[in-house]
Amino acid sequence: NYSYDAIRSLWRIALDYRWNKEPRALIFLQKMDIWSREWKEKQKIFISYSHDGKTVESAESLAHYGTQLALFSIINPDVADQIYKQKVLSQWSKDGYWGDKDNYYDQNWVWFGTALYTNNLPNLWRTN
Repeated sequence: NYSYDAIRSLWRIALDYRWNKEPRALIFLQKMDIWSREWKEKQKIFISYSHDGKTVESAESLAHYGTQLALFSIINPDVADQIYKQKVLSQWSKDGYWGDKDNYYDQNWVWFGTALYTNNLPNLWRTN
């Protein structure tokens, strides 16, 4: 199933495309059309799906939206903007955290996704 373990891969592949313009990463991300369908139909992306694309668990998670920001910032920036405004920015607290401040996993992954989405995650290893 696609769930918390798999979101890290999605983000990492998006990062590979963003930093290195790796064509295989772009092809992979473009094939992940389940997320475009889910967003278009439901305006939600859930935390767990089976291999055939059926919802396993219909809760939402900031960690998942953070990694979806990475995906959509590459394949559909308009959807990335919608997710950022509706699901991420709406959960930002003036105290400096998103949603539940004690949810370490959400805090980290929404930060990683937001940093990539807003182009604030530079490749420090690039030599030029």
